[in-house]
Amino acid sequence: VGEVVDGKGFMAARLKGKRVSFVAGPTGSGAWAEYAVADAATVIKLRADIRDEDGAAMIVNPLTAAAMVGMVPPNGAFVASAAASQLGKLMAGLARDTNRRMIALVRRDAPVAALKELGAAHVLNETAPDFDKALAAVLGAEKPTIFLDAVSGAVSARVFNAMGMDARWVVYGKLTPEPPEILEPGKLIFMRKRIEGFWLVTWMRRTGIFGKLSAIRDVQSRFADGRWKTDISARVPLRKAVADLPKALRQTDGKIMIEIGQA
Repeated sequence: VGEVVDGKGFMAARLKGKRVSFVAGPTGSGAWAEYAVADAATVIKLRADIRDEDGAAMIVNPLTAAAMVGMVPPNGAFVASAAASQLGKLMAGLARDTNRRMIALVRRDAPVAALKELGAAHVLNETAPDFDKALAAVLGAEKPTIFLDAVSGAVSARVFNAMGMDARWVVYGKLTPEPPEILEPGKLIFMRKRIEGFWLVTWMRRTGIFGKLSAIRDVQSRFADGRWKTDISARVPLRKAVADLPKALRQTDGKIMIEIGQA
């Protein structure tokens, strides 16, 4: 989070003097600095009632959740891997609030109840012995066309292979070293199935202004009214980042804030 001090072009001029959230992209610079360069198209003006903590964490997970759930047709269903993650939990709540049905994939039984309470319609443990049978039953009933995948491994390939006509495998992460395999290439031809990637920076640059503003307003509203909140596990001054970050990173229950101008 920072204040825009200068910029070129119409969009940048309108942001001058505003408190903003931003993302560092290929044309910008790193964010761990007193001054940073960012593409004006990827900068978000923050509401006055948004905390710095929430503004700093807004772009990556929350806006990604809004953008990807927005790919799902109204009243439709989708599959999401790594659903026990913070991003997965955000998607579960969005699915419930927008009348979409989330089929959540996890690797343990522990998060099943919490995900259902948040809004997931189905939660499947991909390590269970009956996973393939349970998956086939849910896919047959819900007929999802979107698979939002952060894992991109062998299980992902099985899920995509089991999905029906016009299925889209949207890859936005690679949490496992094992390579996925296209089990039946003919389905890409005859069932119009396709594989694509998702990167939020690209989405922000290519999405129309009204679509982008709608997603940003929804995300900020959720932080402002308390439906969403960023959990902070540690605060590290920029000057001590190299020394203090290793210890802070051992805490896995929240985000780490790197603060400018702190002793």
